[in-house]
Amino acid sequence: MTTCSSMLLTHRMASLCVGNGSKTNSLWSVIRKPWASSYVGQQSNSYFSTKIERKEVDALSPMMEITERKRIPPHVVARRVSRLRSVSGKEKNIRHSPWRMNLVCQFISGLTVPEALVQLEFCEKKRGAPILKKVLKRTKNLADIRYGMAPSQLQVHTCFATPGTPLKRIKIMGRGRSGVKHRKHSHIHLSLRETDFALEMARAPTLKKKQKWYQRYLIAAQDAALQQKEQEEIKKLQEEQEQKEKESETS
Repeated sequence: MTTCSSMLLTHRMASLCVGNGSKTNSLWSVIRKPWASSYVGQQSNSYFSTKIERKEVDALSPMMEITERKRIPPHVVARRVSRLRSVSGKEKNIRHSPWRMNLVCQFISGLTVPEALVQLEFCEKKRGAPILKKVLKRTKNLADIRYGMAPSQLQVHTCFATPGTPLKRIKIMGRGRSGVKHRKHSHIHLSLRETDFALEMARAPTLKKKQKWYQRYLIAAQDAALQQKEQEEIKKLQEEQEQKEKESETS
């Protein structure tokens, strides 16, 4: 029915065009003419609000000029990924089913650390989410101690649960019978990796995803500057404290 109605509508519009005489060619060309290439190019750069942002993106990622038909060579991706810093965390012997824990782990896999924390805060899995949130915070602090990286610079690379050693317990059954039940335990394995924003923007399939990764880059750059400033202040205070201790020892 829908195909017939669309055919009738096209036939009526064509008949109107024929009846109008001189306007026939112009109206029919509007109906049949595809989108102009200039309009398509104008839509592709709509998410850059200013020319300065466009220059920043071009300077950040030379691979932004790659079209959808071309793909980044695998050896380029492997080389860039091998240079990224990473930290790992784990939690063992959790009294929770590994299958249910994997549902929560898959929920945050691939997200940035701030986004993962927000998702775990409002997750309906009330038993597994708080445990995974504790492991994520601990691993995030480890990255801050080792490399001085802000949470917005980190991404959940891998997160999964494996079965632990089950505990055997008595299973009470009817008619005086009893059996064996297993209390399932699980282990959490979490890995955080530094985010390569240039690579993520180049690999993004749509313009909206490129825009999201660019916004994340701006937030991460701002957080990294604040983190570096804070570390410099702490280092300066430590040097002053050491100098005071040396002066007190000499006096």
